[in-house]
Amino acid sequence: MRNTSHSDQLTIQQEKALVWIPRLSCLLSLLGSCVIIHMFRKRRRHDSQYNPFRIHHRFILLMSIFDIPSSIAYAVGTTAIPRIEETEVLENRYGTIGNVYTCRTQGFFIQLGVAVPMYNAALTIFYVCSICYNIAEDKLSRHYFEEIIHTIVLTFSLITSVIGIALDLFHDVHFFCWFGEYPTDCTRDPDVECTSHIHSGIFRFTFGFLPIILSFIAIVVSMFMIYATVYNLNLLAERKQAAIQALSFIGAYLLTWTLPFTNLILLSTIGRVPFSTNLLQAILLPMQGFFNAMVYIRPFIATLRELYPNKPFFWIIRSVISPSNQHGSEQNTGINGTIDTERSPPSASLE
Repeated sequence: MRNTSHSDQLTIQQEKALVWIPRLSCLLSLLGSCVIIHMFRKRRRHDSQYNPFRIHHRFILLMSIFDIPSSIAYAVGTTAIPRIEETEVLENRYGTIGNVYTCRTQGFFIQLGVAVPMYNAALTIFYVCSICYNIAEDKLSRHYFEEIIHTIVLTFSLITSVIGIALDLFHDVHFFCWFGEYPTDCTRDPDVECTSHIHSGIFRFTFGFLPIILSFIAIVVSMFMIYATVYNLNLLAERKQAAIQALSFIGAYLLTWTLPFTNLILLSTIGRVPFSTNLLQAILLPMQGFFNAMVYIRPFIATLRELYPNKPFFWIIRSVISPSNQHGSEQNTGINGTIDTERSPPSASLE
């Protein structure tokens, strides 16, 4: 619906751009998350000594698993939004062909995706414990660090998604369905009467924005702590590599989430969001799975390029993502000597 909102200045061409461009980004994110999951499965199969399931690897794996349904839901976009009877004030947005049930389903999976930034924050906290405080993984396990993280993230994301369905909180929020009043922006427009959940902003902030804001703060603080540790201390090479990998994951998160926070501030202060920043958000926000995959495979690629400098780059990529039976052991031997090695004891340097 194009009622009075921060997007009512958009032309139909701009609306089409904001509908279709995120779909391309979502496909890249979906591809990246599938690559990470595929790599876990393949490397476990081809190298019996390779153990991908340590604490930080489980966080990365779960980030990828939750990113897949969330990316699909984002890619559906306005297709899930119910069509309405148009008036002088309310119009159907470009591409709306859905109904109440498709809107609820989309809102459920988008809210479920809040687990991704929460697991990203948990990953950086793990890196802080390991790099800044040199806490061994077995010590974290004894204090139920991982169990606490899983309980918080899984319980919050699942319960808030179910609450959204049970209380009928998911409605059109411009380009997808999420926590929102109905009709869209009726709380800002005196000419439009709210017929459902006038206080949906409370749910949107508590269930959506608050965990993302807290994750953002935790990740930024972790970034400065890790950077200060690397800058001030003469770390071993392995811990430096771990710090680089941690900062790379943090960079992927910031690249994804900085613009949404910027747009939220603009919307709260000046009441509208420029098309340019809206477009950048549409490009970057759905791509976290792709950025995470680039960060995850970076040390593997670097190691194989050193081992096989004459091999084509596409051979390197194929060998990293899907090692063959013939060369898998040789490749994994080299790769497992990198930041992602699993052959050192838990008390050794972080991978």
